[in-house]
Amino acid sequence: MFYPPAQRATAPPRSPQRAQSVLQQQLDLIPSRRARLEAELSLQRANERIAKENVARSAIRSPFDGELQSINTRAGDWVGVGARVARVVDLSRLEIPLKVAASASSWIKVGDEVRLWVRDVDGEPDQMGEITRIAPEADSASRTMTVFVEVEQDPSDADRLLPGQFVHGRVVTHDPYERVILPRRAVQSDQVFVARLNDDGTRVIEIKAVKIAYSFESWMPEIDPIETQWVALEIGYEPVEGSLIAVSLLDQIMAGMKVETEGEQTQSGESP
Repeated sequence: MFYPPAQRATAPPRSPQRAQSVLQQQLDLIPSRRARLEAELSLQRANERIAKENVARSAIRSPFDGELQSINTRAGDWVGVGARVARVVDLSRLEIPLKVAASASSWIKVGDEVRLWVRDVDGEPDQMGEITRIAPEADSASRTMTVFVEVEQDPSDADRLLPGQFVHGRVVTHDPYERVILPRRAVQSDQVFVARLNDDGTRVIEIKAVKIAYSFESWMPEIDPIETQWVALEIGYEPVEGSLIAVSLLDQIMAGMKVETEGEQTQSGESP
């Protein structure tokens, strides 16, 4: 059989005007597609930034160098905002709350030197510090106020101070007032025994109320070659200048008792 040659179907040729119109439509879509892609890129960059911030917040870092005291959580635990996860202690710098007499508030100031002892207040201090701040309120029950002492120390030092450790402190400050000082042992229950001189030359014990401003340690051989513990009295609460104060046998003397100072006799030449 004879078959006619196959005929190939062909599309009608596209006119140049129509092709140009299609290309123009595609070109017009490019700005909107670019804007959409740029918006998606900005969104992904924002997501990346948030993810990095979340990673940074999930990594717990100590705000200062120190030693790890305790860990309160384990890996995998859920923790909320403000939950304690660990305790880090910096032994190189400590702040110590120190109780001092409230009456000292008029002359104790920020920057005063503080000497600290871990055990007995004897010999050289274990550490030195400085007052960095003073509490604005006093404790009416104990008649004390709190000063905060900052201590810088070597964490490897054998005499280093530890958080929570009890210490004895002594503030070294300048008193702008002239005060009467007495041996500490002469003051008993805010009272001293004064040997008052009578007209007949005898001396009689009187009790004088005093008020201690502060105590201190010093060696003053011009007053007493042995005494090292002293108290300074509040102005207006001290004996008359030149009074003789009893410093010994305080448990055996009482008001009205006649006494004689060493080397002193009555006008009659007899000891009272």
